[in-house]
Amino acid sequence: MLSVKLCYGNAYLSIPNVFSKTGWLGGILLFCSVGLLNIYTMMLNLHVASRHPRLHSYSEIGGKVFGKWGKLGVDIAIWIMQLSICCGYLYFIAEQMDSVVCHYTGGEDDGGYCGKKNIYILVMTVPALPISWIETYTFLSYLSIFGITMATVGMITMFGYMGAKIHNNEQVPGELKVFDAFETFGNIGVAMFVFEGNAVVINVRAETINQHKYPRILTSATVTVISLFMVFAMVSY
Repeated sequence: MLSVKLCYGNAYLSIPNVFSKTGWLGGILLFCSVGLLNIYTMMLNLHVASRHPRLHSYSEIGGKVFGKWGKLGVDIAIWIMQLSICCGYLYFIAEQMDSVVCHYTGGEDDGGYCGKKNIYILVMTVPALPISWIETYTFLSYLSIFGITMATVGMITMFGYMGAKIHNNEQVPGELKVFDAFETFGNIGVAMFVFEGNAVVINVRAETINQHKYPRILTSATVTVISLFMVFAMVSY
């Protein structure tokens, strides 16, 4: 389940917008290329980890290969990446909460309960902090099941909404874009954001029961999620 959660989060909501910029072919090439590159690097990490079974994290491997300064560099890089991702998610959730509250309280952006995103961000840090202190991915897998379920329900709901639009012959005005090379290269960072869990594959593998099967499970999960995202983005665009 955690193998799916490594690249199955709210980031998929941004993929249709990327397709509108890169074109449907550009979007497919972009996400498939970045996805395959991530699979390759994750397999390299697992290969190195298998040669050093006592090392249970990307950070520890950095220390083994490059020494204490290498470990520090890896720790800083992971910290910056994860902090950026957390900030993005907290802002996204707060923005959605603000939108829902505004909708059900009259929609006044200049007063009442609207325009309180900063307060909602602070509120969301309350449950986020104790969760971040959990040191085992086995326990986090139960939270992942809930997250994946909610993401899947959201995607199914959007498929139903889009299906109704297609059935009624409704479409977004404008010419269908096929490929835009400039936008394709310009959105590599957005595509990488989808695969935010790359750095923790070693940690997850260390807690699996059948470690020798994990690379195959991880590859299958990643390919399945990428394929689902491409179908979703195509239909959405």
